[in-house]
Amino acid sequence: MPKDPFKIKRLLTTKNATYIFYSLTELGKDVHGITKLPFSIRILSENAIRNFDDFAITKENIETILQWKPAGSNKAIRFKPAHVLLQDFTGVPAVVDIALLR
Repeated sequence: MPKDPFKIKRLLTTKNATYIFYSLTELGKDVHGITKLPFSIRILSENAIRNFDDFAITKENIETILQWKPAGSNKAIRFKPAHVLLQDFTGVPAVVDIALLR
């Protein structure tokens, strides 16, 4: 079971399956104020929370993202993308990327 450093893990049950998700709106009710952050920073925070393992991504890494300021920082932001789409003029990698998304 994935770790939940901010106690925001929720279950979504449908007639076919049960899914685990992390509620960023619940995180926003805390002192972090995530709803005021830019959308791209919210994506980074969701990715960090979802991939939290307290080894590669620690609570400190997540706090760094949640305390984001436009002025910048010298702290690293961890990001583990699930898939990357790249531009190509021949179109072959794009077709492969779309096939992999199925």
